[in-house]
Amino acid sequence: EVFNETVLRDYLVEVTSTAASENVAEQLNYLYPEQRYMISIPAYVGVIISFIASICISIVVLPSLMSVVVRLRCGLLPTMKDEKHFILHRYFVHLGSLLSGVMFWGNIVGASLIGLFFATLLFLSLWQVTSFIMQMIYAMIISALSIIFFRW
Repeated sequence: EVFNETVLRDYLVEVTSTAASENVAEQLNYLYPEQRYMISIPAYVGVIISFIASICISIVVLPSLMSVVVRLRCGLLPTMKDEKHFILHRYFVHLGSLLSGVMFWGNIVGASLIGLFFATLLFLSLWQVTSFIMQMIYAMIISALSIIFFRW
């Protein structure tokens, strides 16, 4: 009598497929955040910190821009009277128009990156997969800072 391997092969394919799909589902359920607050709180905090960072960047940049404009209009900054830099100011007039774009996009990108950084830290602290690791990192940072503080 000849051994029929097709019956065994079909059974092994079914068992292996079922085990693999159950394992994938179990791993994805483990990685998926357990509670809704693990996503929503970091998102809210990131938006709030981005907004505060945007205001702080604007508070720093706008007075500097206004003081330069006032000094240019009063003649305190030599532009057209200075023979040394007259050629540069004459040929690179278009660079002045880049300032508003740099102010806008620099503010948006800078504030977004700051908010994303803090939101990511908070998410990693709340997520069940990395919360223990983040607690250990925070403990090391606090211990190192306390050692530095008490040594001074």
